[in-house]
Amino acid sequence: MDREAGIEQEIHTTTQEPMSSDVTENMSSPTASTASPTLSAPSSKGGTTDADLPDLEFDLPPRAVLGCVLIPTDRVIDMEFPQLLAHIPGVVYTSQKMEWDTSEITADTYQRLYRSISKAASVYRPLQDYNVMALACTSMAFTLGAELVDSELREAAPEAKGTDMARAQVAAIRALGGWNARVALLTPYVEDLSRRNQAFLEEAGLKVVARRTMGLLLDTEITRVKQSSLLKLAKEMMTTTECDVFCFGCGGLRTFSDGFIDRTERELGVPVVTSNQAMVWRMLRLADIQDNIQGFGTLLSKR
Repeated sequence: MDREAGIEQEIHTTTQEPMSSDVTENMSSPTASTASPTLSAPSSKGGTTDADLPDLEFDLPPRAVLGCVLIPTDRVIDMEFPQLLAHIPGVVYTSQKMEWDTSEITADTYQRLYRSISKAASVYRPLQDYNVMALACTSMAFTLGAELVDSELREAAPEAKGTDMARAQVAAIRALGGWNARVALLTPYVEDLSRRNQAFLEEAGLKVVARRTMGLLLDTEITRVKQSSLLKLAKEMMTTTECDVFCFGCGGLRTFSDGFIDRTERELGVPVVTSNQAMVWRMLRLADIQDNIQGFGTLLSKR
């Protein structure tokens, strides 16, 4: 098994109720007061018969069908993914939220509620149409680990290729900076989750040369961080850091609008990876969609 396979695994691995006896007896009884009515065929007046059915033309089947399982607090992915995928014809994207009893973005939440992944993924129909099924939450993915995530996705959609946002992050950084790329990592998480993100990248052979986090506990806070603040923090980190790739971790950060990724790459002078950009790119490539598009960074325009 090659190194890429270690990070990304492909997952292949009205009947009619009989009448009651009393109803039957009443129908056959010679003492019944009235005869059963005779049913006539419905009139076609104002309706449609087989001969009248319209002659329709259909589009070709989709090039790929992509399914994402989202945490219930997410407010960004359902806006950003369709915004990007609208540039790629023939790709269908759908999402399904997990069922939680909390809004806190913590390791405890993920470890306690991981079974909600397969429950959400199993809602999709028809499952055999899905080329890729993904867990679209970076911190849930690196907290649980690839084996557990894949087990949950495989339980619901065994014929789909499985992935998650944390592994997509790793694959994107490697595609831009190599297998041992130096990474500057900016996250919105509480410190515990930010350290876990760093550890996940380093376990994959990447070198995290700088890390900073914002200490935010709720997605309602993370999704409101302005792009101006993201760029300001990134530029501050780069004044004391040399890296091959700058990474914005977390799918809750808004990075797709107003050419933010392209502008940040120009100002920092290095390629930029964001969790949502990496997730879409990885799903497309797993579905053998090789289209390149402009406006969302080097990753999607050249890789």
